[in-house]
Amino acid sequence: MQLAEHGWLLGLHPIEVTKEKDWMVGGASTHPLYFINQDQVVRLPPDVELLATSESCPNAMYQIEGRLLSLQAHPEQPLSSMQRFTQILVDEYHIDPAIAENGLTSMAAGSPDADH
Repeated sequence: MQLAEHGWLLGLHPIEVTKEKDWMVGGASTHPLYFINQDQVVRLPPDVELLATSESCPNAMYQIEGRLLSLQAHPEQPLSSMQRFTQILVDEYHIDPAIAENGLTSMAAGSPDADH
């Protein structure tokens, strides 16, 4: 992992499934998910299968040897947690308030595909 070139990826962003697996549910290939990170995997290790990508996170989801799944997004987080984490980033870590506002706006404009 290393810091992402673009800085913080914060808010609701779509990932594009590039390789479907039998355990995946749903036919849509684009899924909006919450992101809150400034670091990401930029180079995949050997024996890794890329499953999804996004404009701001090229290695958004991958699988290692069919046993370990890595997802850069946070489908486990509800909106209330994402809003609170964003406020903490502004208050305690002094991220640019404009980045936080853009993230919060994207969260308010849609909902994550976290139920599937």
